[in-house]
Amino acid sequence: MRWPIVMVHGRRWLIPRIVALLLVCSGGAAGCSSGEEPCYPVRGQLVYEDGQPALELVHGSIALIPDREGGSPIASGTINDEARFVLSTRRDKDGAIAGPHRVAIEPPDLDSMDGDARKRQPPRVRLDREALENLRVTVEPKSNELTITVKRATKGKKSTP
Repeated sequence: MRWPIVMVHGRRWLIPRIVALLLVCSGGAAGCSSGEEPCYPVRGQLVYEDGQPALELVHGSIALIPDREGGSPIASGTINDEARFVLSTRRDKDGAIAGPHRVAIEPPDLDSMDGDARKRQPPRVRLDREALENLRVTVEPKSNELTITVKRATKGKKSTP
């Protein structure tokens, strides 16, 4: 199993490393506090500006990082074959806490894919790094269906590899 990777403050983090860090910093385990914020279901799709699914991101990962001091708890998910995702925070597919979040997207790691999966993967596209760093969404205290628009890089702009 390949763990999703999240970009936090310009550094790549494996989800288990983030969870361990959050547990150490919070001094407890998830689910042990009666003051735990509730999670709300979050699912969605990544699309380009023209509305087409961002299929080049299939098998990558997405994370929502709360826009607040500490930035936790982080919700994450894997991008499926239709560029769709379902997020999990404490339990599988439980969603994310309500409020504004920064979006972190990690393209698929082609080096870790087996030969058949790599052949089926669309060619990697370069994304506009500045636009990615400014992606924000708000999770409402209800079931959420998000459409997140990612922007392809144009010549001369900074881009993801």
